[in-house]
Amino acid sequence: MGDIQGAIEDFTHLVRLQPNAHSYYYLACQQYLHGNKAKAIKNLTKSIDCKYETDFIESLASDIFEALSGGHKYNPYPSYYIRGNIFYELGDEEAAFEDYQEAIEIENKGITLVSDNDEHGFWGRALAKYHQGNKEGAIEDLQKAAEVALKFKSTAFHQRVSDLLTEISSQQ
Repeated sequence: MGDIQGAIEDFTHLVRLQPNAHSYYYLACQQYLHGNKAKAIKNLTKSIDCKYETDFIESLASDIFEALSGGHKYNPYPSYYIRGNIFYELGDEEAAFEDYQEAIEIENKGITLVSDNDEHGFWGRALAKYHQGNKEGAIEDLQKAAEVALKFKSTAFHQRVSDLLTEISSQQ
């Protein structure tokens, strides 16, 4: 609905009630969208640092509400990409590429999927691919992010993703 501040308030409340990797991740995504990169980095780090099992496949929640319930193990893969993107935007390319490398190492273990319902995960991975020079991969992930945003009627986020998709697609 485009009420990022309201979403931040809701996820902040959720983190207080049920601090877990998923809660921190979704709060961080909203903070990043709102332009608060420092808080987003802090909460992405918390999401990564939360204790999780090594079997990441089981962590891929099919529904955001299942993920937030704490019933699934957490896959830190999208958190690394999004935190890396923030570092990149802040000019800390070394930290960005360290996070990208962590995410790639998870991919190399055969865990390459962002949850089918995580538009922020696809968006974060798309930005990372773009920063690494993989324009085609970025476009593919942005298209997936746009589809998921439409599915969940997240019109404001869909518009943001669509605008970025148009910008990247139009570059020579």
